[in-house]
Amino acid sequence: MTQINQVLAGWIQKDMARRFTPKGNQLLNFTVSLPAGKDKTDDGEKNVYTYVRCTVWGDDLIDDIESNYKEGDLVQVSGYLKAGKPWTNKEGETKSSLDFTVFKCEHVR
Repeated sequence: MTQINQVLAGWIQKDMARRFTPKGNQLLNFTVSLPAGKDKTDDGEKNVYTYVRCTVWGDDLIDDIESNYKEGDLVQVSGYLKAGKPWTNKEGETKSSLDFTVFKCEHVR
């Protein structure tokens, strides 16, 4: 499978969660929201966002991101994107997600 490097800019939406794989490797998960236009509603227009689940590997990068970034920060992340597994919400609707493996993260000023 060919991986295409991407750069995404958005806001960190959830607190970061450090986890360990069964083999003991560390990973860090967080979600970034990306502006995706506007939708018309009965009350006018509302902003629409795409939510991307981010995963970070590597102790040094995990430590840097945990120390310097928090929920609400506007960031630019570099890495590669792939389709996530479909899931069903509590209303019974099938949803999909994007998964992004991060190899660089920077604040946007």
